[in-house]
Amino acid sequence: MNYFLMAVTTAAISAQSLTTKQYNKKTNAPIIFTVMSAISALLVFLISSEFKLSFNFETLLYSLFFALCYSSALLGITVAIASGPLSISALIQSYALIIPTFYGILFLGEQVKTTTVIGFILLVISLFAVNYIKGDKNTQKISKKWIIAIIFAFIGNGMCSTVQKIQQVASGGKYKSELMIGALIITAIMLLPIAFFTEKNKIKTSVKKGWYWATACGIANGIVNLLVMILGGKLPVSLLFPVISAGGIILSSAISLLFYKEKLTKIQLFGVAIGVVSIVFLNL
Repeated sequence: MNYFLMAVTTAAISAQSLTTKQYNKKTNAPIIFTVMSAISALLVFLISSEFKLSFNFETLLYSLFFALCYSSALLGITVAIASGPLSISALIQSYALIIPTFYGILFLGEQVKTTTVIGFILLVISLFAVNYIKGDKNTQKISKKWIIAIIFAFIGNGMCSTVQKIQQVASGGKYKSELMIGALIITAIMLLPIAFFTEKNKIKTSVKKGWYWATACGIANGIVNLLVMILGGKLPVSLLFPVISAGGIILSSAISLLFYKEKLTKIQLFGVAIGVVSIVFLNL
């Protein structure tokens, strides 16, 4: 059953990228997309917790920080996928795991492992390769907009894991659902007025044409977070995170190449492959 749930988690990671890509084909309103996705993810945690919740001020404070990071991650990856390659966007977002890794080393006294050093070196090589473009006009170019968006996605995604790690250490592993539910409610409340102000001419069209993709993305996001918390207590972290991270990248890359016909150079494809290997080493 554990391996089945791990396969579901891997598929849900790719589903987030796929549904985001499909939404961007229908409309272009990333803020309202994030709001709809957050509400959908919220439903996953409300149902899984059976509405048996216990909130406190400390958890809500962590939820606020998590909400800020979550908004940055989801908005960033939505814009990145709309303006750049799906495969490379998914890859670099996955690199965000180095943020909680370095937090553990610097602030929790965790040991620097040889595999971490190897993974970091491979990551640098991969970053150079996936951003190397030479003279092929059919290859999707890397724009400044994509770079800014993927930086927000990278930092937001990494800080989500870091805030979650800090909260779990501080609470002794309690209030997982409360953390997520509080964060998702704050995300929706925080971003909805911004959406009405900045995307007011797009909201009606976006909801009409893309609500089902946003809902599917949010449910997939909720499933990933829920199953990672469940599996984290049943499987070795050294097995869980390499499999779901690398598996998610491989699936997303396959989808981008086969269904969206994205053109990557041989060097970029090499970078994606090295990136998968780097993620495995960083998680060992």
